[in-house]
Amino acid sequence: MTSQMKFHKSHEVSQVKSIIKEGENVEEQEEQEEIYETENELVQLFSEEDEVRLFFEMLDEELKKVNEFYKTKESEFLERGDILNKQLQILLDLKQVLSDRRRKTL
Repeated sequence: MTSQMKFHKSHEVSQVKSIIKEGENVEEQEEQEEIYETENELVQLFSEEDEVRLFFEMLDEELKKVNEFYKTKESEFLERGDILNKQLQILLDLKQVLSDRRRKTL
């Protein structure tokens, strides 16, 4: 919690305390203050929870994009690897054919 938020919260609480103090006995004032502070904390928690939930939803969306990108790249590289392996096999077969011809001519 930032210092501004702490100040803002304590300022709100002190304003409510001063309003409640007018015309009520001490027990009623303390009870009202406690209820207000609890409600204020709950509102803040739910607000932060919504922000955190929204943050993680957006984070998940971005992570899905990153995962999709790397899946695409992986499939591209696997395809390229297969093509290179086929080319290598063709070159090895050609080398074998040329070797066999040289032996026959010697």
